[in-house]
Amino acid sequence: MTKINPYDLPQEEKNSTHVILRNIKWDVQNLTSRPEGKLPVNMRIPIDGSTPRSLIVPKALDVASSVWGFSIVDCDVDPVELPSVETPDDSLSDTLDFEGEIY
Repeated sequence: MTKINPYDLPQEEKNSTHVILRNIKWDVQNLTSRPEGKLPVNMRIPIDGSTPRSLIVPKALDVASSVWGFSIVDCDVDPVELPSVETPDDSLSDTLDFEGEIY
């Protein structure tokens, strides 16, 4: 048995976003034969954090469709939590204001 160095494992990108698709309805009505196996009803799709906000959900739908080879007719999308980017101005908002007298 070989040992695995945890530093050699690929780390998940910190700026990645995950889109969760639920209650997926696939476009399989016009097919003469059903796809092998079951198509998933729920999926969790990782999206690159540099993707513009307006394209996050459409890109997730495209990724899910390309993985299974069928189009998505309808689905529910959970709220997308975008990674927070801390700017230097954000750190100043954590300061305290002094109230009282100085002796």
